[in-house]
Amino acid sequence: MLPMVFVLGIGVVATVGIASETGWFSLGPLLMGLFPVLMSFELFRVHVIRATVVDGHGVTLRGVIRTRVVEWRDVQGIEIETLPWGLEDQPTRAAVLYDSTGRKYDLPNMDDLRTDDLNHEVNALRETWVRRRGEHWASVPEVAARIRRDRGR
Repeated sequence: MLPMVFVLGIGVVATVGIASETGWFSLGPLLMGLFPVLMSFELFRVHVIRATVVDGHGVTLRGVIRTRVVEWRDVQGIEIETLPWGLEDQPTRAAVLYDSTGRKYDLPNMDDLRTDDLNHEVNALRETWVRRRGEHWASVPEVAARIRRDRGR
């Protein structure tokens, strides 16, 4: 899997290298030194910072910039989606969560590349949700319709 920063970094390094060879500017060495730092950050961001955390209160979706908490009573569905791209070394299926407003959230690191048995993990998450959502939980018809529509794609 090639992280986007890696691909962009190659382009930047190549451009700077050409520019410095042609005399535009001499930032080549600076950017060449910056490239490993950007790669390290990207690897840290993808593999350490991003996470789906489950506890007694709900699901925490931890991203690089933002962390969202969806309480169990606000969860309307947890599904596995087939991803539209068929790129090599990219996930083909990933887990998503729908909240009571109908908003769909990707569950970080819950895909068929980073999870040994995605079906098992999603089923375990669904079981936890059913146990924790409370006796007053009710399906929101509009959200249920959206989940059915998305499932049919």
